Amino acid sequence: MLVEKGKVREGSGPVWSRCLKAGFLLFSAFMAAGCVSTAGMAEFRLYHESFDRMSVTSATIFDELAAAERAKARELFKKGLPPIPGTRTNPGTIRASGFDEQFYIEDAPYVSSIDDPPATAAFRRSLAAVAGFNSIILAYAEGRSLRELKQEAADLSSTARGALDVVEAAKGIGILNMPAVGAALALVKAGADEALKTASRSAFREAVVAHQPQIDTILVTVRDGTPAIFGLLTDDLADSAKDAMDAGDRRTAEVLISQIETYRRMLSDWVLLLDETRVALDATVAAIQTQFTCDTVMFTRDLSTATEGLRSRTESIRAAIVTLRRGFSSP
Repeated sequence: MLVEKGKVREGSGPVWSRCLKAGFLLFSAFMAAGCVSTAGMAEFRLYHESFDRMSVTSATIFDELAAAERAKARELFKKGLPPIPGTRTNPGTIRASGFDEQFYIEDAPYVSSIDDPPATAAFRRSLAAVAGFNSIILAYAEGRSLRELKQEAADLSSTARGALDVVEAAKGIGILNMPAVGAALALVKAGADEALKTASRSAFREAVVAHQPQIDTILVTVRDGTPAIFGLLTDDLADSAKDAMDAGDRRTAEVLISQIETYRRMLSDWVLLLDETRVALDATVAAIQTQFTCDTVMFTRDLSTATEGLRSRTESIRAAIVTLRRGFSSP
């Protein structure tokens, strides 16, 4: 399902562990030893921008997912079936023409074009909580005041609460392990609320980082939902490809299969992005709790190497989205 809602910014790309680790450790070294320099700040900003780009990359995938989720719901509507089993009180109102004379409150998230449908919302909001956690870590590393840190914690608490509400609403959908991500979000919110009660930066830090395992659980759960995302994005294409092959239209079948494989490559890059983000966040948490010396040459070199390494994967995801939205010609 192709949409134009999300735009891929030039140079947008995933977060790779060496890039993030090098950038964050470099900045932590400066903070701990009083070695702040223009070069160090530039490397830290690159880390910060990389995480933002990961969010942009994920957003484009969620835009595709939202369109696919709505399309699947429309197919079910035409059969007189609800998107979530057991939510339709009177399924027998569908007309032969495909028109349904009834309006169902529970179908509104699938019909509305303003917000995400339930499964997409659960994915998007869950990763928003990860971004909120990352913002707190960044704020701490930058040496912001306890008052400013508590504002970040309040934002995370609100984000986690909103994500939890969405996940609860989508619990009947099998695309994401809602119980697992819901439990993790509840603990993340509790950690943010606890951080609001602390009286020092060090106590604040400990209250927040204690819940890093739950952030990891969210990332793992989102990653493990990728096969279901792939199915939503490609099931109709696969059916059409089979029909074309059965009809002897090999050219059309090959075009459709190329689209399927492009989705496969895009989501494969995204899976690796999420795994590397897990490693990176673990490194950032370790960094703000560890003292380093002023030997920054190694970190700068590693970051430069990592930047070159992530470029090809960044371009791969960007190119996949552009290709899918532009459409295919014969391979």
